[in-house]
Amino acid sequence: MLTVLTGFMGSGKTSVGESLAGMLGCPFLDLDSLVEKAAGKRIPQIFAEDGESRFRALESETLRKTVAKYSRTDSVLALGGGTSCNLEKSLTIWLRTSPETLLQRLQGTAASRPLLAGHDLKTRIAELLAERESAYEASADIIIDTDGLTPEDIAQEIILTAL
Repeated sequence: MLTVLTGFMGSGKTSVGESLAGMLGCPFLDLDSLVEKAAGKRIPQIFAEDGESRFRALESETLRKTVAKYSRTDSVLALGGGTSCNLEKSLTIWLRTSPETLLQRLQGTAASRPLLAGHDLKTRIAELLAERESAYEASADIIIDTDGLTPEDIAQEIILTAL
């Protein structure tokens, strides 16, 4: 089964996904990395040169291809923070993280994140969360609160709760 991790940037999708895949002995896939590979450039460069709409189109196409390839195998897929989708025949887990924790985690990386760069970080996180939380919740089969937990703790929680 394809296990899909969704949530805001900084919620731990990649680090939790790597831990979870390791614990399960299955492949780990990171949608952002797959988009960068398909485009031949980093996400900030895609945003700067081609715009967000082109990035979202690449992301959708890469997601479609990835799901088609891996939907019948045990694997873990970390979505991008702005990716919204409802995938059939998968288990989608929302890594719910408080704005305060996100602010702490994202402070050092905001400049390299196109949707955060040049904004007041606290305000921008609040705005984007307000836009996205209902989509995260609607797509989630399971919700895991991540505050105060390590990626390994979260992966273990997923195994105990969901798998």
